Amino acid sequence: MLTADVAALDKLLAEEMTWVHASSRRDTRDTFIRGIGDKSLQPFRLDHSEVEIKIYETVAVVTGVVAMEVAINGERATRDNRFTAIWVGDAGKARLVLWQSTSLPPTAAAPDPRRSPPG
Repeated sequence: MLTADVAALDKLLAEEMTWVHASSRRDTRDTFIRGIGDKSLQPFRLDHSEVEIKIYETVAVVTGVVAMEVAINGERATRDNRFTAIWVGDAGKARLVLWQSTSLPPTAAAPDPRRSPPG
């Protein structure tokens, strides 16, 4: 995604893939690939953490947190989202069928050094 390699995305995303953004906007496989290709959805940084993978026969459920820097229709933003991704084995290849993300609340502000600690 960072290199806008739509040919690689075409191979990784299932035909029936749904991508639900933290904003609740939904993309189909075709609209997602088109957005990456025309740079209306342009990721610059995707840092994954807290990743857990659970395998159920031919299905993998992946959860975690992604810290990202993206531009949506040219407007650059930094986001922290919790995500669930579902991958399904298809003819020996894993394909993404669902991505669902939820915005994480902003982290607590750093303490004001002018205030003395309690106690």
